[in-house]
Amino acid sequence: WRSPFRRPPRSGVASSVLYDVTERVTVNGAVGLYPGVTVMLGELLYGFPRPRNPQSDVIFKPYIGGGLVMASVDYGLGSESFTGLIGSGGTFLTVKKIPHWRFNGDLSLVRFNVVGVSVAGVGIRLGAHYFF
Repeated sequence: WRSPFRRPPRSGVASSVLYDVTERVTVNGAVGLYPGVTVMLGELLYGFPRPRNPQSDVIFKPYIGGGLVMASVDYGLGSESFTGLIGSGGTFLTVKKIPHWRFNGDLSLVRFNVVGVSVAGVGIRLGAHYFF
């Protein structure tokens, strides 16, 4: 027996652009497109300096940062926009044998204030970026 109220899983697409302002500061701009929801965010990320190990094939660069996030929700009969804050922390991973690619994983906290009510959520992001 299946519940008539259960919806099939919904998927979406997220893409982002990283720009290294300096060796330690990176700008992250992202857009997420999900059924009925569009999310845009902009973050400044600070990368902690780490001693380089020339013999290691993998470089880890921990970072922390945050910025602004905007979500637009389409209810079917109307839509509403929400603005909030996002904080992120994680690591960039670069593999010397895979040129031009950077991988990342982080934990993010998002907080929206809606009509005097605070709504917060935590998420894990995994990504891969190609550098031209």
